[in-house]
Amino acid sequence: MERLRGVLRGVLGWDSRAYRFGAALLDLVSLIIIEGLATTRTLLHLKSASPGGSARAINFARLAYPFFIRPGTKDVTVAINNFVREEYGAVIHVLQPRLLVDGGAYIGDTSAYFLSRYPSLRSIALEPMEDNLKIARRNLALYGDRVELLSMALTADGARVHMSGVETGARVSDSGCVEVPSTTIAQILSSLPEGRIDILKLDIEGAEGPIFAQQPEAWLPYVDSIIVETHGPAITTTVLDALDRNGWIAERHRNLYFCCPTV
Repeated sequence: MERLRGVLRGVLGWDSRAYRFGAALLDLVSLIIIEGLATTRTLLHLKSASPGGSARAINFARLAYPFFIRPGTKDVTVAINNFVREEYGAVIHVLQPRLLVDGGAYIGDTSAYFLSRYPSLRSIALEPMEDNLKIARRNLALYGDRVELLSMALTADGARVHMSGVETGARVSDSGCVEVPSTTIAQILSSLPEGRIDILKLDIEGAEGPIFAQQPEAWLPYVDSIIVETHGPAITTTVLDALDRNGWIAERHRNLYFCCPTV
């Protein structure tokens, strides 16, 4: 389906009405094929519902345990992208990863996907926003001690930060009214007995810029692969230039860069 989507995008253009219609149709067909008609109906209902109400447990085909979705939020879109389209699984540089650091864990979707895919994997998941953290706890509880869920942000300096925005748009912001603690990649590494991260996932709404701008060479040698979503052209340049200077390569898949060292 993703290959067909790429063909359509090349022929029709990514911003054309025809492409958007075709992409939506492919998404629906993929969802029905993988999750079944009943689950598809439930997900579409949750997506179109008004915000509020109780989260609904969904048994996704690629997950080991049920996953809770909040009605009227971005949860459905995120779940479809991760569990049906397998966005974060598009390129795997480490065949049997042991440790995932999930920066910007949201509702636990990326951790749940990788924990289900790799039964021996552990995850350190960081989510600073309490509303997301509550549902992440429910979604990751059945994975037991394979998950350490931290109520904090991931930053360049480990200082307390202010957050603004909601759901997938929550970000570090001087104008934010929610103050949260943060940690750094180096601090996480120093707490690990093995001293290495197999997969570092970063979807932290712009905070990746300062992280890659401030001495990434101090921690990059202890990371085997990175999956990062960059936010804006300037941040993308900062991230990719830092990786290139340190002997890393990056492959883009949709909005994600899958990165690994060249040696």
